[in-house]
Amino acid sequence: MGVQNGGGIRQNPAIVLPVTGKVGEITRGNTFDLLPFGNTLVAVTNVSPKELKEIFERSCSISTSGGGQFLQISGMKVVCLRNGTAQVVSTPASGATVGSITTEGTRVKSITLTDGRAIVSNGALVAGAPSVTMVTNNFTADGGDNYPALAALKKSAFGIDYEVSLYEYLRTFPAGAAGLATIPDTDARYKALTGEGRFTWE
Repeated sequence: MGVQNGGGIRQNPAIVLPVTGKVGEITRGNTFDLLPFGNTLVAVTNVSPKELKEIFERSCSISTSGGGQFLQISGMKVVCLRNGTAQVVSTPASGATVGSITTEGTRVKSITLTDGRAIVSNGALVAGAPSVTMVTNNFTADGGDNYPALAALKKSAFGIDYEVSLYEYLRTFPAGAAGLATIPDTDARYKALTGEGRFTWE
């Protein structure tokens, strides 16, 4: 699975990135504008179901108010409850990068992998649910945005810039009429402006 902190994704309003769903070119300059920080990819290995729930309780603690710590996701579907108890994490002590969880959250209703395996169901860990490997950027993997559950986990660095990974992903699409990598209009992931439903608030 993959996660990306929302704060690591930027969009300068002057850039003509086709965020409205209209057809348009995406340049290399656009990808740098979108992912500007020089963060590198990291694999966070052997994330237990309990740790995964703690990570998403932190993500969902901000509710729908917005914030850079909210995680963008792939490889799973997550449902959170607006009226659940928000996880509370203390302010990091002097010299520390993360605080500690002082209130366990109850907002995460379910986490389901794209292959159908349930990790959390009705707010409870599913018996026999697997541990997972999560790919993210080094800022998030190291507990950035005050994620103590992530900071404590084992990591393996790829050393690949997160902008490069987006660039290489875009290049995997077949060439269109102009000879540029082109997302076909039949691709369901991009056809609907409503998205794939990876994340849902209830």
